[in-house]
This record gives sequence, C-alpha cells and structure tokens, in this order.
Amino acid sequence: MNRPPAHVWGDSLDIISLCVFVVVVVGLPAVGFFFAVVDVRRYLRSLRRAISTLVLRDYSIPDWARPQVPRCLVVFDLSWPCTKEELLRAYREKIKTHHPDHGGDQRRFLALQAHFEEAMQMVRQREEAGGQLGEE
Repeated sequence: MNRPPAHVWGDSLDIISLCVFVVVVVGLPAVGFFFAVVDVRRYLRSLRRAISTLVLRDYSIPDWARPQVPRCLVVFDLSWPCTKEELLRAYREKIKTHHPDHGGDQRRFLALQAHFEEAMQMVRQREEAGGQLGEE
C-alpha cells in the first residue's frame, strides 16, 4: 500500500503567510503606538515651552517651569546663572556690531538693549537674593 505522503505543515507558503500575519497583527499596532508616544512627548515639550514663555516675565516662578536658558541670555550667548561682569562683556561685544553708529540696524539695536536690561534685572535679582541668604 502506497499512500501519498501526508501534508506536512510548514511549507514555504505557510511560513510566509504566517510571517505576514504576525507583522500585520503585532507590528503595525506596535509602530502606531511608538509614533503616538513620540507625538505625545513632543506635544508635552511644546506645552512646557509655551507655559514657560508665557510666564517668563515673572521671575518668581519655580526653576522647573523656567526654560533652560532665558531668551535674554541666549541673545548674548550666555547660560544661566551668569555674573554681571560676564553680561557686560557679552553686551559690549554685541554692541560693537549692532550699534547704529557702526552700521547696525536701529530696530535690532533697540531689541538688544531691551534684552540687556531684562538680563541685567535678572542678574541683580539673583545677586540680591544671594546677599540676603548670606546675611541670615
């Protein structure tokens, strides 16, 4: 009795269709979940930046809500905290190229001046707070 060989599971068509099924059922939701998480993280970062920007004028906010480096210091390529001397040195370097008497733009010069005044106010507040803490 010669019987035909029994069908053995695992021929190439079965293996390929199983792989496609696994990729579709497991892979596509995993990729979708990954992109959803990335998008939510990006949204939360933008939300934090927006909140920090809205309250930037109030210097009594907690450190976790502040942007890493305030905009008025980024203009001068400084990081927070900085000293009054560092700020003055950076300001004088920027003024050399942006002052209207040296061919700079009046509007940019006024914006630079406003950033300097804001940064100087931050530095003074920090120094006053440091002085009060040292006295106690």
